[in-house]
Amino acid sequence: MRKIIEFRRNLIALAVAGLVLSFHGCETLVSPNENFGDLDDLVNNPTPGGINSAIAGLLITYRGSIAFAANDFVGQLGLLGRESYTLDINDPRFETEMLGGPLNSASAAFGGNHWNEPYSNLRLGDIILKGVDELDDALY
Repeated sequence: MRKIIEFRRNLIALAVAGLVLSFHGCETLVSPNENFGDLDDLVNNPTPGGINSAIAGLLITYRGSIAFAANDFVGQLGLLGRESYTLDINDPRFETEMLGGPLNSASAAFGGNHWNEPYSNLRLGDIILKGVDELDDALY
């Protein structure tokens, strides 16, 4: 009987400690990304290291998007241009989504998903060029 009471006491103490720790841990849900700076830092206060990191990220994203879905991308562009058709009984999205719309950007590597990375790379490239111009003006 004594072991049961001691077990309950330990269980209650553990539950109270867990509640205290969980309330303390929920102060804010925003956590900073310590691996690299924010996009605002790159726009407002560019540094040579930040520009170099952004260029490396631009190249990695570009190479990854080309290697990942090059054949799928060409096939879907042919479908949009009515030059080719993918008649797959198991996946009717080629006819329903690509020809009837709207494109679903949530599905991985299908439909509207092909447009996110190239245009985000264009935006990042524009930010890099503006940052290089600001660095150039600051140096001279």
